[in-house]
Amino acid sequence: MVSGMTKIIWGINIPYQSTKIDWEATDKMCKNTPYAPTGFNPIRVPCIRIHKEMSFELCDVCGSQVPSGRVKRGITTCSPAHNAKKWDAINGLVIEKERNACGVRPTSFWQTISYECFKRDNFTCKKCHKNREELENNRKMEQMINGKYNTHYKPTDYILNCHHIKAIKDGGNNKLENLETLCGKCHKIEHSRAKNESKKYRTLENFI
Repeated sequence: MVSGMTKIIWGINIPYQSTKIDWEATDKMCKNTPYAPTGFNPIRVPCIRIHKEMSFELCDVCGSQVPSGRVKRGITTCSPAHNAKKWDAINGLVIEKERNACGVRPTSFWQTISYECFKRDNFTCKKCHKNREELENNRKMEQMINGKYNTHYKPTDYILNCHHIKAIKDGGNNKLENLETLCGKCHKIEHSRAKNESKKYRTLENFI
């Protein structure tokens, strides 16, 4: 199911103690009780009712309530698994529409290209051979052990990335033959290895 965020809104009237003085009632009290004790005792307005709107958002996939933290980040699903299902459906529709429009696979829409790469590799990392479900389970375990705000916990390490085997700057392209699916950790390792190799070659060139 792919749709916009559904928002449930309702309103309530909240009474609270007023700080406003009812001057007419205060003057009337002073006139009727000329022998009142010394001191100014004003009569205040009993209460004021404020109309407040309250709301919560429904998940695009299952229809349950979306946590407020995810709403603040602009996420319209109740969990990462449902978010992945939603984007799989969206990407599938985009691929179908673009193929019907131009008759060929698009070459400039990265989200579409990466989805085709994930689908070809069965949503599995080519290095550590972990699929999307295993990565999500590992992410939950790491969060439970080290804590959400621990420096060792990085959610981006447990999502799939589309990696260029030959970098664009080195003459690579966005064709499927030049792409592979890697998890976040393997993607960082691969880029670190390529960066170290380029540094090594530059150092050798300086000595030659």
